[in-house]
Amino acid sequence: MDNLCCASCSAPLQPEDGHDMCPPCLGVDHLREALSDHACSNCSVLPRAVRLARLSSVEQPVDWTVSVQQDLLPLGQGAASTKWSAEDVPLASGRRAKR
Repeated sequence: MDNLCCASCSAPLQPEDGHDMCPPCLGVDHLREALSDHACSNCSVLPRAVRLARLSSVEQPVDWTVSVQQDLLPLGQGAASTKWSAEDVPLASGRRAKR
């Protein structure tokens, strides 16, 4: 089986997609149009959930390594300087533990 690649950036493509470019290279305008009555023939056969996911992934890409690290660390503190204590951890009620 041939490996399909984006004509623009060489990213791998799914055979059932039908496009010759990956979602980021197709662009947000094309992905938005895919949700309308004017979708191209390749987009029109994709399930709506797939079309929504493709648009979402291009509009708001997530770098999970950065996202997870930022969610776990207090603002302005890097991983090397972070030292947690019992007082720093919020209780389920949202209040801090008492000493």
